[in-house]
Amino acid sequence: MKKLLTCFSVVLIMSILLVTVFFLKSEQKNASPYVDVLQGNRQFCDATSGRYLYFSELKEVITPDDLPLNVQKFCLIDLTQSGRNDLVLQFSFAENQTAGFVVLHCQDDIVYSYTLSHRSMSELKGDGTFIFSGGASNWGIGKLILSKDGFSVDEISYCSDSSYFVDKVSATREEFENEIVLQNAKESAEWLNFTNGPVKIYAQNYLQAPAE
Repeated sequence: MKKLLTCFSVVLIMSILLVTVFFLKSEQKNASPYVDVLQGNRQFCDATSGRYLYFSELKEVITPDDLPLNVQKFCLIDLTQSGRNDLVLQFSFAENQTAGFVVLHCQDDIVYSYTLSHRSMSELKGDGTFIFSGGASNWGIGKLILSKDGFSVDEISYCSDSSYFVDKVSATREEFENEIVLQNAKESAEWLNFTNGPVKIYAQNYLQAPAE
């Protein structure tokens, strides 16, 4: 168990360093609070419990079970159209199997965290909308509403027990299905691997950049 925890800690530290370099090299707006959290220089507040934690304690807001946590990907995106980016982390408990997401959102100079299952926010698009699912007869297009106390899904176009809605107005099944086609055609959110791929390239560019 100690060896497993040690390996997880080493991988987490290396991942934090690489992702931090991405923020330093990119011109993404308002990224600095998340850099501080990733580096362990700043705590975040779990919106559900109100607990303040460091990034090394991230697993505590996800699951109480003794499972190996793997943060796979991340993206910076304005989920609430507030003009300020949020940091979304995609995680799994097994390699190549997405379990859910942790959203970091800065409000009133406090970074809050929200944990969502994969079915709660799949197929994230560049405008912050996504597909949510509560079952075969309850799913659709939504966006997040984030507050200090938690999150909710603003259901925009959806079906519920054989009733259909487009832009929150009653619609036919065909109208709803057409809306899903339009949603699928939107540009997807830009995801980067948390530990390799593009992040390594950013790291190499940063480390090889001449001093100013």
